[in-house]
Amino acid sequence: MTKQEQFLWIVQTCLLANAINVSSGGQADRFRHEVSATGMFGNADEALRASELIPHDMDASSAAHDFLFFICSNLREGGEAGSPERCPDWMART
Repeated sequence: MTKQEQFLWIVQTCLLANAINVSSGGQADRFRHEVSATGMFGNADEALRASELIPHDMDASSAAHDFLFFICSNLREGGEAGSPERCPDWMART
């Protein structure tokens, strides 16, 4: 697998797991905008874009961590360890 494929595999798996976790944890209404098909489509589109921007010196797992802990507001807002306050520079729109 290429680094881009590894990144997309990790992101896809974690987005689905996070949606299940949020929905089954009683927070479905709060995060419906993210776990709905429309929200997931937007996240998938961003993942595709980000997968092409991964710096050469960053591995797929680190890039996926950056992406997920920024794009999933329940992780970002939850103060999870490693959650960025703003979009990581490598995947920011210019």
